[in-house]
Amino acid sequence: MPEQRVIVFAARNQGLTVTDAALHYGVSRRLVRELLQRETEGGIARVETRTQRPQSNRHRDPELPR
Repeated sequence: MPEQRVIVFAARNQGLTVTDAALHYGVSRRLVRELLQRETEGGIARVETRTQRPQSNRHRDPELPR
């Protein structure tokens, strides 16, 4: 089970507060709140890490307009 799911599980089922979950797992309160919001909106599958990588890079792909 990926760590994001563990954090959501702990906060929802073990009664940890956002602050307690953040301290226990070494992440920010903001991340815990975001994970809980994603889980509320789209279920546990939506909790997975989302990539921050751009879909394309104009400097590497010569076919894209500059």
